[in-house]
Amino acid sequence: MIADLLYIFTGLIGFFVLLLIVFRYQSNRIVNLFLVVIFFTISVRFLMHGLYNLGFHDKLNLFYFNNRNALQLLIPCFYLYFRNLIANRKKFRSCDLTHFILPLFVLVFINFIPPYLFPQTNFDLYLLIYFSCFSCYYYYRSYLLLNKEVWSSKKGARNQSKQELLLYKWTRLLSYLFLLILIRLLASLFIEIKTDSYSSGYSYQWISAIFWLVIYFRILIAPEILHGYDFLQEKVNILTTVEIRTELVWNKVLKNDLISNLDLKLKDKIEENWELYIPKIEESCQIIHPFRDKEFSISDFSRLLNIPKSHLVYLFKYHSNISFLEYKKRCRIQDACELMKKGYLNKHKFNSLATKVGFATYNPFYSSFKELMQIAPQDYLNTL
Repeated sequence: MIADLLYIFTGLIGFFVLLLIVFRYQSNRIVNLFLVVIFFTISVRFLMHGLYNLGFHDKLNLFYFNNRNALQLLIPCFYLYFRNLIANRKKFRSCDLTHFILPLFVLVFINFIPPYLFPQTNFDLYLLIYFSCFSCYYYYRSYLLLNKEVWSSKKGARNQSKQELLLYKWTRLLSYLFLLILIRLLASLFIEIKTDSYSSGYSYQWISAIFWLVIYFRILIAPEILHGYDFLQEKVNILTTVEIRTELVWNKVLKNDLISNLDLKLKDKIEENWELYIPKIEESCQIIHPFRDKEFSISDFSRLLNIPKSHLVYLFKYHSNISFLEYKKRCRIQDACELMKKGYLNKHKFNSLATKVGFATYNPFYSSFKELMQIAPQDYLNTL
């Protein structure tokens, strides 16, 4: 009785989670069609199993004894869910259907095979061997995929962003629980064959119910698993328009009082050439990209622009909201954003991008990017 109530409760919670997914499907990055199929099928299975044992034998008898073999169709769904999750893809692709050819063939074979060809025990044993091999194959493929794209040392480094860490923990949890559920199912099928009790894999089903409740409650307790990217997306939509604009960096009005005679002498010259100097500085940053040179100094900048060094020092001292070093860093980050938009990372790594725009290594690039853009470079790339 308690176990049956557990099954019904698990099924209802599963449908409630499905409602959350469906109503916010477009904005849920960690949801795709295959997760919906998995949750729906499992929730129906638990609900029907609980109702069957509570007295609905006649109406559910056909479902109860003939749905076990159809579970093999869910095995490729796990792998395809992880693959689409990593690719951030929601749309179904026709090539994904190839993963269901073998299980569909086996289902047709099971339904149309003459009973006299195989004794029941031998047939179930062969089916168990097939189901075990088929499941292990797709779990192994899922493991290789996640280990390469999500769990690798590079992805799991301490510089991991909050969003990357969320994906890392979510895929770990799902993969471990899926493995435990699979082991439980295979063990129950093996026990049923040995004891000649054919209960469609429902032996010790309460163990799987607990595992699925862990998944469902993890989503309910931490809904950012499904739609935590909304805030990130809105933030990036704003930040992707950020540029080092003149009005953000330069002020024509002095920000400090002049403190030396040399500065007093320069004041009139600077004001006279203001309309020439500022556009020249900005254009060099956005077009010539001089700061890709790691050793580029203000003296080099002076020679490039053909502006006296003392004038540049004066501008950053009295008319700029940031220092020359900060300006150089911002120009490099803006350069990196433009290269990312143009597809530079399609053929190169982040380390290459960091050195390309003028940083010595990836770490200072990452820190500067997070400081100025408020998100990690990988998260910024994911929105483009």
